[in-house]
Amino acid sequence: MSVRRSSESRITRRAFVALALGMVTLPSLAAYPERPITVSLPVGPGVIVEGLLRTICEEASKILGQPIVVENRSGAMQRLPALAVRRAAPDGYTLAAATETVHVAQPIIDSTFSMRPGKDFEPVAALFSLPLILVSHPSAPYRDFKGMIAYAKANPGKINFAVPNGSTPHFTALLLQDVLGIKVSIVPYKDQSSSLADLYTGRVDMTVSGFTVKEPVEAGKLTPLAVTTAARWTAFPSVPTMKELGVDIDVSAWFSLVAPPGTPQEIVSKLHAAFNQAMKAPPVVRRFNEVHMAPLGGGNMTPKQLTEMVDAQVKLWTPVLRNAGVTLQ
Repeated sequence: MSVRRSSESRITRRAFVALALGMVTLPSLAAYPERPITVSLPVGPGVIVEGLLRTICEEASKILGQPIVVENRSGAMQRLPALAVRRAAPDGYTLAAATETVHVAQPIIDSTFSMRPGKDFEPVAALFSLPLILVSHPSAPYRDFKGMIAYAKANPGKINFAVPNGSTPHFTALLLQDVLGIKVSIVPYKDQSSSLADLYTGRVDMTVSGFTVKEPVEAGKLTPLAVTTAARWTAFPSVPTMKELGVDIDVSAWFSLVAPPGTPQEIVSKLHAAFNQAMKAPPVVRRFNEVHMAPLGGGNMTPKQLTEMVDAQVKLWTPVLRNAGVTLQ
């Protein structure tokens, strides 16, 4: 009897301790966030997407009731925020803006760099997507998309195609070569501003870019050739899509929000709800309209759907990038 009473006593004490610990843990999750949250951006200050990301974070901060500290961590081919999140404590206080460049393309071609949903990061919210436009310098010996294809086929490797190394424009250039059956000379740069600077002076012939080139195109400093998305881009309403021109390409850049792997689902759900709500706030909607961008997935994509989208894009890009034998310099 004494042994049984002792065993029951130990079980009761363990149950009480477990209950007590549970009572301590649950309010902590329910009270999240209790201090400022940090969101790292893979872009430098002053670029268009940075302003949009900051506006989204400002609105999410109001909803969550805590400041969101936004850090610019550009460089290292946009990997710094992803690497920081992968190493951070899974408590919801360290987040990062993720791109298709880092979370889809680079892991395909760099076996030392892994970014698997649910293992190397926790998908939180889809943010926004931005179309891309193929532009050339006015001195190029072609004036439209079909003329560029004809010239490239007649002069393999003669077109200098400027790309930020390891970026969506870089991978789009490879996709164009593969789909169009052409050969261009890809010229890698450390960032987009450097590649555009050389394009403006005519040192290189062509690139794929985002909204940044709207003013140069309108001023006649760059020649628009085609938009990479399936639908026309409101920023360039007169520029045809590649699909309209008979080429089956639908490519856009995108940003999402990620947390460290193992972040509790209660926290992920709270962050997801806050950022989805922030995407519909009037200041964010106005900003979207100003820069002719749109919420990714209509602003209602769940973390599960975001994971499925990443997996589908990995499947799409793997043969293209591996067949091209691309390396990061």
